[in-house]
Amino acid sequence: MQLFQEHGFFPSAQATAAFQARFADIFPTKLCLQLKIREVRQKIMQAATPTDPAPPPEPDGPAPSAEAPPPSGPDPAPSAEATPPEPPAGGAR
Repeated sequence: MQLFQEHGFFPSAQATAAFQARFADIFPTKLCLQLKIREVRQKIMQAATPTDPAPPPEPDGPAPSAEAPPPSGPDPAPSAEATPPEPPAGGAR
């Protein structure tokens, strides 16, 4: 926790190396320290993330944009690819 307090959740390589050297008896290699940093960071992030799902939207209210289906109504005009090409102007028929 001391490393996070001094250098944030993503300490630099220099800060990590210095911390590992200072606490070599606990973290014999830089890899051991990096794994512990990831483990603690994940636990902190999980604790900060709510696990309860969001409440459903109000029946008359707008739906969230990420989950909203496209509005119903008339079908959009067909794309240019679906329209057959027109004959050239002034050409013989």
